Amino acid sequence: MRQMIVYAIDEIDGGEPGRSVLLVAGGPGRDGVILCGAVSPRVRAEVDAAGCAVTVVSGLSARANACAALRGIYGFLRQARPDIVHAHGFRAGLLARFAVIAWKYFGGGRRVKLVYTPHGALGRVGARRAAETFADRVLAHFSDALVALSRAEKNENLRAGIGCAGQWVVIPPGIKENFAQEFADYEKFEANRAGVRKELAVPADAVVLLYCGKLVAGRGLDTLVTALAVVKKRVGGMCGQGELDPEFKVRLVMAGEGPDERALELLAERHGVADWIVFAGWRNDAAGLMSACDALVQPSRGEPAARAVIEAQAAGLAVICADAGGLTEYVEPERTALIAQAGSAESLAGALLSIIIDPGLRANLGMAGREWMAEPDTNGFTRFSENAFMLRHQQLYDFVRGQ
Repeated sequence: MRQMIVYAIDEIDGGEPGRSVLLVAGGPGRDGVILCGAVSPRVRAEVDAAGCAVTVVSGLSARANACAALRGIYGFLRQARPDIVHAHGFRAGLLARFAVIAWKYFGGGRRVKLVYTPHGALGRVGARRAAETFADRVLAHFSDALVALSRAEKNENLRAGIGCAGQWVVIPPGIKENFAQEFADYEKFEANRAGVRKELAVPADAVVLLYCGKLVAGRGLDTLVTALAVVKKRVGGMCGQGELDPEFKVRLVMAGEGPDERALELLAERHGVADWIVFAGWRNDAAGLMSACDALVQPSRGEPAARAVIEAQAAGLAVICADAGGLTEYVEPERTALIAQAGSAESLAGALLSIIIDPGLRANLGMAGREWMAEPDTNGFTRFSENAFMLRHQQLYDFVRGQ
């Protein structure tokens, strides 16, 4: 039985929420329609390839009028009469949930089911977070299911009084089943590695660290730059003592965009590591980028999940991540990744230095990560695969419709 499902999101811009929506909306057995405020031109091809309808609702993006968006969503729901509305992110989720409640109780849409995925950073405080928590707490009473990307996200929301345990389900991000195959052909891998390094002006013999994600507060990037300064000082000392080659090179590639980019550039200059950092901007070639690097670092202080951590392990990269949010749920600590204390430049510097100076450790972590990712789950899919991601969503939709 086919399902008509509406997915509400503020913008499809290449971030995790948009990728998740594109993946499930085009799944088999459902007629998916995405309501969004805008579609970034750089992901237009991905949107077209997803094979699902996209309707732009005036006012749904973060920079527009909320009342116009609410009217637009409500009008669309009354016309389309979906079986399920799955809202993503706080702003789109707030508007879509209000629209569903209005349609359900005052407009004849009593059979519609409501699912909500927050995609929220963990550990946030302040007046805005308090207001969002209050809204989520109230609106959870009208939701049929709540989706978390990690157990840490689920538990934090439960502690905040948002929903009950029976409403929450954990569905981690999924990556392409064949993602690891991008790295199986040695000659192609070496060609990609050399080509991307040349494009980024990274020395061929450098140890290259990679960060993938938005350049925004909360991702721990200030800690990363400070830790890199500590590493540079220690590497310089080791070179002076003959423990490392005097020509030993290290680079950090930051792939992403965000409002904190200029602040990070200034911080790097103050710490004397500007020559060690490459700001690569937004990129859509995760496999090519990872082929050029030796390790991925994810220092976020409260991310519920990180697709880049999953992809890096599938690619055979060593991983360093913070012990905050849900990141440690997506690695095998000390087997596939080194764990640093969130917010501690000294702890992160220690992990970075271990990875940088020890190629054997990098190789062992990378190999273990690739093996771990290849292990099948109970349904026969590889770990964190997009097929498992879609299956879990389908099981969730079947469950809420049967309630």
